[in-house]
Amino acid sequence: MRTLNSSKPTRHAVGFRSVQGSGGGAYRVVWLDQLDGEAVSVRDTITSPTPKLSRDRLRRLEKLAHDQKPRVVWVESKNSYQLHVKIDGRTRRVGLSEKDYDLALQKVPRKMIEMGWAEDLEARATFGQAVDAYLAKRRDRPGSRGRAYICKNLLAFFTHDKPVANFTHDDRDSWQSYRTGIARSTINAEIQIVNAILNQAHKEGAVTQQPVKWEKIAEPEVERLLLSKQDWAGMLDIAANMLRGSNRTGRLSDLELYLHMVRYTGGRRSFYIDLKWDRIDLERGTINFAVVGETYTTKKRPLVPIADELMPILIRANQERAGSEKVLWQGLQFDNIMKSLRAAMRRSKNDRMRQLAPVIHSHAFRRSFITWCVAEGFSPWVIGKITGNSAQVIEKTYAVFKPDHALGLVNRV
Repeated sequence: MRTLNSSKPTRHAVGFRSVQGSGGGAYRVVWLDQLDGEAVSVRDTITSPTPKLSRDRLRRLEKLAHDQKPRVVWVESKNSYQLHVKIDGRTRRVGLSEKDYDLALQKVPRKMIEMGWAEDLEARATFGQAVDAYLAKRRDRPGSRGRAYICKNLLAFFTHDKPVANFTHDDRDSWQSYRTGIARSTINAEIQIVNAILNQAHKEGAVTQQPVKWEKIAEPEVERLLLSKQDWAGMLDIAANMLRGSNRTGRLSDLELYLHMVRYTGGRRSFYIDLKWDRIDLERGTINFAVVGETYTTKKRPLVPIADELMPILIRANQERAGSEKVLWQGLQFDNIMKSLRAAMRRSKNDRMRQLAPVIHSHAFRRSFITWCVAEGFSPWVIGKITGNSAQVIEKTYAVFKPDHALGLVNRV
């Protein structure tokens, strides 16, 4: 610990104590601070002849240090939070333009730097602070639980106090080595979150220089799973004969309803999990996947027409709903639905079903629907309007080319 002499307490003092001078005739106040991460003991040059005066001096210093701490205060007239900082005996105020306390608190370091009330604050921004700011902005968005789990693992590996400015490509390699045995796509998803955390810290002023971007790991080319319409029919038959299936209960199960709807609409599984009957208009023949009152910046929820083959299925399901507001009336976890389907497919006598059982997943249904539409010659723009994607994403990401798709073309030419 270093010892410095000073007549003024530092703004970031972390503690005080009273000590007796040499010879026992005077008392000094010592306060503790940190400079560049090193503990510092700063001695007060004002001496006091008695312990009582020394303690009074101690209380004044403690009050001064407390008053100088930045405070986030709600201002009713502004209907938002303000930052209050006491400098040279005067309270300085500046608006944070936030109604949420946690988000206002995250803006304090950046605002302190902007106003010139803090020096080198950006150099002390830690990974833990950056993670807290990242999660605070996304706590009400879909996938918050998964993001929080990944961030928990990252903090356990890198620690809360690692400076954001110190991240390098070597850290990415260390993380990759630590995650040995994990799928590359999972590691790339985690790398994407790290980049988002570091970029937000830079954008909000927690660090002055752009952090090093972690490059994703190149993934080998793999054949993407594509289902045929016969595959779909086979899975529907299996679903109908399962324990909760309609052939046993007389009522369409959640799995059957999902397979029927995704067969003719090609949506993401999230489209169907929260779908309610008030968003299905059987008279006009439309399904509105958007939740009323919610906005969607990406992965939009479209309004789609009901196919002629799907209409009688929905009419029957509506009659069987028994007062349920949700279309998937059983309220099962979607992962459990797919798990039960895979288990039933493994027991099937159909070779193709047993072959698909280990690899079938919900996104394969969406990809197959889009590929069928492209193969039939429909415009990617129209397909994107139905599935909630841009035409570019339809062509680049979802549509899978098979040689037999072009058989009609080469035969005609």
